[in-house]
Amino acid sequence: MSLRNIKTTKKQIVDWGMRNINEVGFPVDADQMETRCWRCGYERKTERAHVIPDSLKGEDKAYNYRLLCHECHLENPNVNDPNEMDNWIRSTGVGVYDTFWEIRKIWDSVWEDSTYHWGEKLNDSTKEWMSKEFLKRLRINNIDPEWIGIKKIMGCIK
Repeated sequence: MSLRNIKTTKKQIVDWGMRNINEVGFPVDADQMETRCWRCGYERKTERAHVIPDSLKGEDKAYNYRLLCHECHLENPNVNDPNEMDNWIRSTGVGVYDTFWEIRKIWDSVWEDSTYHWGEKLNDSTKEWMSKEFLKRLRINNIDPEWIGIKKIMGCIK
């Protein structure tokens, strides 16, 4: 289904979301659903992202969409599971507006300073260093891991 074939409006999606999504643990407050990406919390132009993709018989109904910025839309799960989109949003969103992509940049900088050894998976000592370095760089950038919740931060990294 191309964008021009989608009949469900963003307003219908927001209205549905405000009535049906429990805000607890959701990265965006209901009163901000119209203007912010539901995953990263940035005030950006949003796209209608299918919960169940059209190619997997997802319907053109408000309950089958979430409003995501383009970057988050590219990362969302494309699966035939009606719960996975909200699970993904809750587990990877950080719940503090305008910090998600800054945190991602910090993680990417840590990743660039580490490597695999002889084609093997990352060993435990490398993972330990990465965790410590990530927390250190968050603090250098005035992002308190406890303020955001360390599990949420670690959930946003790939």
